[in-house]
Amino acid sequence: MLRLYNGEIKNMLKETVDLTLTDLKSKSWVYVYATDHWLRTSSVSGYLSSMKSELSNLMMSANASVFFLALRDWLYQLSESLHPKLFTHVWKEIASQLDDYLYNELILSNRFSPLGAAQLRFDLTNYLYPMFSLYTERPESYFFQIRDACVLLNLLRGTAELLRETIMESMNSQQKRDNDPLGPLLELGVYRLTPEEALRILSLRAIPE
Repeated sequence: MLRLYNGEIKNMLKETVDLTLTDLKSKSWVYVYATDHWLRTSSVSGYLSSMKSELSNLMMSANASVFFLALRDWLYQLSESLHPKLFTHVWKEIASQLDDYLYNELILSNRFSPLGAAQLRFDLTNYLYPMFSLYTERPESYFFQIRDACVLLNLLRGTAELLRETIMESMNSQQKRDNDPLGPLLELGVYRLTPEEALRILSLRAIPE
């Protein structure tokens, strides 16, 4: 009887997470697949001055508001309706699946200008992660794929090129013990992506003219 009860709870939680993710994904399409949004460049002449101007005036992506509001409402409703232990399981699963979804559908499916990469980091840092800060002191640790990817997408051009060369040399080296390709990534705060995944992310950087 207890096993049956636990099985029903497990199924109920899975259905709850599935329903939540289905709704969130449907409300994120305009944001996730906004190719031009992530490739946009500054409207101000002069690359360095324009970047500084644009970065100082960043706001939430206009096409992200529906997605973030839906996420906020779902988390609130679930926290109010579920036992705390059950809710803990649910929010962690939502975070994990959102990390997979945003990594595969938003990051790996787009290319990013410096401004687009900065916009993504701004949205995640100021809106996504804080949604979960009520439940954990380090919400970004539950989004390790998109967090690591954002670090790589926002590297300075010279640093990114040097990192790419270092990783490739380390991976091709016969003395892999002395040339661990993970070393340079760890130094930059990229803790979970593999060297191969890091190279793929670096290839998504759109170099400005």
